[in-house]
Amino acid sequence: MNRRDVLRAGGVAGVGLLAGCIDRYRDATDAAAPVDGTTGTTTDATAGTTEGRPTLRNHSFEVLDSGCGTVGGDASLAFDRDAATLTVEGTISGSDSCAVARIASARYEDGAFTVMVETTRQASEGTACADCITEIRYRATFAFEGALPSSVAVVHDGQAGRRTVATATPETTTA
Repeated sequence: MNRRDVLRAGGVAGVGLLAGCIDRYRDATDAAAPVDGTTGTTTDATAGTTEGRPTLRNHSFEVLDSGCGTVGGDASLAFDRDAATLTVEGTISGSDSCAVARIASARYEDGAFTVMVETTRQASEGTACADCITEIRYRATFAFEGALPSSVAVVHDGQAGRRTVATATPETTTA
């Protein structure tokens, strides 16, 4: 076998291996909500509008504060029945000062609305990041049509791992 045949075989095998790797990340990026500081409509929250069923109309996410701190994470939920909104305020930790928070997903299933907030690294090549645990305070607001969800769970996926940090119902917490 000559060198060209070996290179050709290696190239075909490499393309096949890469296709599987790239494909596994396609769904994760398509399902992600807009990054911090933006507003938009989350399309995976509901399948459509039905009478009495919560339909996510739009949402916003903003980072309130970010700086070196400790590993932790919490969230509080406030419902406003008149405006049909849910406000989530929380703190999530990142691995260094280049960590930012964003909504990874917002899904409605079987009466429950689950919001996942994650940290990701946002730094351009050559950017120096302080080596500290970063506490990121955020606020997310979700506006619904039809009704508020019957229950809400907030999940953080950050420095402390993936865990549920808050749950509530409109009856237990109100704004």
